[in-house]
Amino acid sequence: MSLDFKLDKKAFSTLSFEDANKSITDYSNYTWKERLIIANRLIAIAYNFPLDNPPRMDKSYFSSRKLHG
Repeated sequence: MSLDFKLDKKAFSTLSFEDANKSITDYSNYTWKERLIIANRLIAIAYNFPLDNPPRMDKSYFSSRKLHG
């Protein structure tokens, strides 16, 4: 099962420093849970996958072994 999600470069736009500075939101007033939800939404937008059905991690890329010490 290969889900190929690519970064959607059309989801964001470039701004000048002045415009970007005006649109900055101070997230320090949010709880860590609220910031995590916001980050999840931004990742879903950036990689164009549905928020309620995120892709599963392909665990075949990882391996484990016992360390002898």
